[in-house]
Amino acid sequence: MKVVYSPSHLLHNPEVEIERSSAHSPYEHTGRAEKIRETLAGDKAFDFVSPTAWGTEPITKIHNPGLLKFLS
Repeated sequence: MKVVYSPSHLLHNPEVEIERSSAHSPYEHTGRAEKIRETLAGDKAFDFVSPTAWGTEPITKIHNPGLLKFLS
């Protein structure tokens, strides 16, 4: 099975997440992601591949410009 991975995934490392109007430690964090990567890397059934760069065109085709501005 192919696993799409890039070290740039480590840049997504939020300090908190909001759930039901309350701040909590994030469930998704780099430590969890790296543990999953390490586990999968030890199994020959998994093949790590780099992500494909698609640019912004697919995103701008389907998302509202206001939303994209808010997220940037």
